[in-house]
Amino acid sequence: MNKDIEKFINLDSNDLLSKMKDNDKLELLNHIKNYHCRLRDKLDIDPNYNFGIEIEFEMLYNLDDFYEEFEQKYKDWQYEYEISIGDWGGEVISPILKDSKKTWQQISDICKLIRINGGMVNSKCGAHNHVDVTYLKNTKNFLNFVRFWKAYEDIIYHFGTGRATNMRQRTDLSALPITPYWNNLDLEKIKKDSLNTIVGKLLFGENYENSDYQVKGMGVNIYNVKSLKRKFEGNTVELRYTNGTIDANTWQNNVNVNAHIFKYALNHNFDKEKMESLKTKNTSYHDIMKSIEKTNLNKALDFADTIFDKNIDKVYFLKQYLFKNKEDLDLKKLVKSK
Repeated sequence: MNKDIEKFINLDSNDLLSKMKDNDKLELLNHIKNYHCRLRDKLDIDPNYNFGIEIEFEMLYNLDDFYEEFEQKYKDWQYEYEISIGDWGGEVISPILKDSKKTWQQISDICKLIRINGGMVNSKCGAHNHVDVTYLKNTKNFLNFVRFWKAYEDIIYHFGTGRATNMRQRTDLSALPITPYWNNLDLEKIKKDSLNTIVGKLLFGENYENSDYQVKGMGVNIYNVKSLKRKFEGNTVELRYTNGTIDANTWQNNVNVNAHIFKYALNHNFDKEKMESLKTKNTSYHDIMKSIEKTNLNKALDFADTIFDKNIDKVYFLKQYLFKNKEDLDLKKLVKSK
């Protein structure tokens, strides 16, 4: 099956998928539908990009067996009890990671260890990815990240459900879309403020110094962002995808997308006007969730063309964005929808 797509496009090239003719888009989607996304040894991620993950799960049995083997083999990782997930809820917290064969093998092995000991993902589990914020270097790039997230949050959330068809329950308590709050701020007006002031306004609003209001449980957690120059533990942006996973391929895909979002924020050709035009006009939680649940092919293709420079990454992204468990898309109708 994987050979078929390679006859259609060169996976190492960078084609503008959003500019394809409808017939070519349809053929591409059929190839992607049948494409098997394997865990890759290494991604095309900047070696300066540092990240961490939190794998949430509920252990139905064999917790002691799991913990004994986990503690013996993965001394740099941590296991913590997580009551918010359930009576047997837990999470595995990684050390600082880089894109390497060792990293992805460890994540794969840990996910397998969780599964074979009765671990499962329930409706209260999320997938949290921490990113070293110093990668962004300055407030200009930090605000570019904010602009990009505002523009494509609906695509990112739809992708972030992983293989599940729907977002998990109680997303409103743990991974609430941030865009409505950020849309109230004029980023051009605050771009010359200090980092602490910018973060304060993004978290609490324009009058943050006199506000009792605090944004909690958001899909983008910037509460711990303290410096863009100095590296220290906890100085991260936390990207809280709605649906948890104990599938290594999904984790790799999530990390890859996040890494390329951050990379694009550094791009000298970052298109602020385009980001402004794409940001959602919805202000109610209900309307935003409806837009997230909708499959928007053209915007997803544009997203992929914007952040990725290899077709292989676009294929992996689109596979997870489009083809969910137990969901049979009408591809012809999807291609024709504008």
